[in-house]
Amino acid sequence: MAAGSKIAKIALPIVLVALTALVGYTVFKSTGSTSPATSPNTQPSTAAPIAAVPQTPGASPTTPNVPPTTSVSGAVAPGLAPAIASVVAASPVAAIPGLTPRTWPAYAPLTVGSLQPPQAGSSGGSARVATPPGFEMQIEFTPLGAGIAKLQSARLFDSIQKSKQHEVLQKMLARSVAYSDGTSRGYKLVPMAVLGVTVNGVYISLTGTLEEPIWQQSGPGQFFAILADGQGKDTVKLTRTYELVQGTYSVRVLQEAINLTELPINLAWRQAGAMDIPNAVIGYGGDVRRLRIGTIPGPAASPDGQFVDGATFTPHDTVVGTPLDRLGLQWSDPPIHPTTRTAERGEKIAWVALANRYFATAVYSLADRQPKRADGKPDKELKLAATVERVALSREEDPYGTNVIGNESEMTKNAALVTVLQGAVGTIAPGASADYSVGLFAGPVSTNAITGDKSAEAAGLDGLVLYSFGGPCVVCTFQSLTYTLRWYLGILHDYVLKDWALAVIFLVLTVRTILHPVTKWSQANLQRFGKQMQKLAPKQAALKEKYGDDPKRLREETARLMQEEKINYLQALGCLPMFLQMPVWIALYAMIYFTYELRHEGAFFGVFQAVSGGRWGFLGDLAEPDRLISLGFSFPIPMLSSLIGRIDAINFLPLLLGVVFYYQQKYLSPPQATTMSPEMETQQKIMKVMMVILFPLMMYNAPAALSLYFVANSTLGIIESRHIRKHVEREDKFREEQEKLLGPAAKRKLLEQPKRGFFARIQDELQRRMAAAEDLRKQRDKAKRQPRK
Repeated sequence: MAAGSKIAKIALPIVLVALTALVGYTVFKSTGSTSPATSPNTQPSTAAPIAAVPQTPGASPTTPNVPPTTSVSGAVAPGLAPAIASVVAASPVAAIPGLTPRTWPAYAPLTVGSLQPPQAGSSGGSARVATPPGFEMQIEFTPLGAGIAKLQSARLFDSIQKSKQHEVLQKMLARSVAYSDGTSRGYKLVPMAVLGVTVNGVYISLTGTLEEPIWQQSGPGQFFAILADGQGKDTVKLTRTYELVQGTYSVRVLQEAINLTELPINLAWRQAGAMDIPNAVIGYGGDVRRLRIGTIPGPAASPDGQFVDGATFTPHDTVVGTPLDRLGLQWSDPPIHPTTRTAERGEKIAWVALANRYFATAVYSLADRQPKRADGKPDKELKLAATVERVALSREEDPYGTNVIGNESEMTKNAALVTVLQGAVGTIAPGASADYSVGLFAGPVSTNAITGDKSAEAAGLDGLVLYSFGGPCVVCTFQSLTYTLRWYLGILHDYVLKDWALAVIFLVLTVRTILHPVTKWSQANLQRFGKQMQKLAPKQAALKEKYGDDPKRLREETARLMQEEKINYLQALGCLPMFLQMPVWIALYAMIYFTYELRHEGAFFGVFQAVSGGRWGFLGDLAEPDRLISLGFSFPIPMLSSLIGRIDAINFLPLLLGVVFYYQQKYLSPPQATTMSPEMETQQKIMKVMMVILFPLMMYNAPAALSLYFVANSTLGIIESRHIRKHVEREDKFREEQEKLLGPAAKRKLLEQPKRGFFARIQDELQRRMAAAEDLRKQRDKAKRQPRK
């Protein structure tokens, strides 16, 4: 029993590593709205057809939802006729003959925003630095769907060296795919591009081309498109205006459709949403890219419609799903939303986002642009999210040169993902307009960054802040616990220590102090049980030799011996409270890993950068490995690089962690309860070696903040274990001396002192119940042996 407890004790940290190694491999789906959305000044329609980019007859296959390099208009995408026919049948509005978009001469779009340098001495990732007046980003546009070609942050950089690249949060992706028949086809993913509209049951592509753009520029960030009928008369005008919200990471995308005719029209808006962050590097922890959806529970769960649940997510590779082709352009999987689950619960969508470890790009509702609910409260529903789809396009060239099924895992790994938002069909009266405005957030996953914009806060976008790896760990990382730890960490940094590394160390010290009573009780019980079993070993061996042929008698005599020596096996459960502490440590681990404010923050007031004039990167970024010595090149480790990334430096903290673990095992290992066989001793030695080598290897590319957390935790664990061991030895020695002075009669009184604590009382109750069960068993055995009269 004690040997098993020892193994469990040593294996505890390994269990933690095993749990964290499963990051991102379990699916937790989050979906939203199920009812068709209608725009202001419109009447709801009975159906919401899903339109796709039409194809040219005889041309190479084109993806639905993806802006092709050539534009075709006025045709219905294959497979959509039944849905569109049902809309036309339900509405008295007939199709407009010859409806096509106007084209314009080529032009170079103007940018909005700026790339101002950060203030002197500021940190690119720190939320505590005062932001000077100005915009937080610069947006470059493309005429293709009036979408975003590139969105860069003004004060966030991709490294601690501010002279390097600004953080790019959105970027258009262009791919040319060669087919087996010798032809090639170009594809583009354009964030926030308008893909098209369905007018009176006919889908019109609005992506256009660079040579003949459909969207004309009327000013910086301002675009419009015109749909004309077969007689050349303007029928529908579409407008888009990008407004940067000063001092925030938000953009208001104001969109309208104006009916220029004398008859009502049915219209549904379709556009690309947010896109993957292009420079998201997969390193330690694996791929933590996610699809995030903020859902508004149904009326039964949220009658006022004000609560937005953003706690769940879907891993990136799961969202990519099962494409029918390796490009991820044709799908066998259903849309992301709606689903059977959302329909049953009546859930709606408030925002749709793609996020990685520290950044997110999200499309959210603008409540101030929508009519209020009947109860007078704001309507948080994202009207363009009647249906949410996705398109995934591999960032790399097709390694096989053919667009056929095969090697889907590589496509999933390298895929760039973009969401596609389809609005419901709404009726626009003659001369009236319908509003399709949305908000776009592109910035850090930080409460301070998100709540700086009131519209984003009103949409519940602060739900993006989530400290969880998902998978089996999700049951341990209670968000109320992680938020509390994050709040306390912020207090330590902002008001007490002014340094994130010291704050992490002091946070670990605080948690260990709070958990000390549990730790002390556990380790003391294990240590005493091990010593008692050592003393009892010769007597147990004698009983085994005497009653080895009678297992029942051997159990009875062993139980009698344990009772005489005041020993019970429940003391071996001392490791159980240690497992009960695991949620706290896993929550602390997840909180440190996902805390954006640690990004680009130097440890210990940046002392190593100060003494080297900024040339030494050691502990210069708590979100990255410590990089004692940079190698200048990188190489993978087979089977591990998928979790820890490539090795590009000699890191000091993981090596220190191995030394600390070696000494920690010495003080955490309880005394041997029984003599171990040579095979068992060999197994224990192997486990110790694995613990000392494997754990630091798994942590080799871990962020420096996490390495500091483990080093501090293990070091404090050693000090605590030494203190507990000496305390137990002093108590036991005192009891032995008192027993010798007072005689055997005092032993019982000494065992009753001091007053039993909470865990001790639980142990006593378990012992009492076990004794009662044993007495009942004896009575039944006695009754069976008595002859029946």
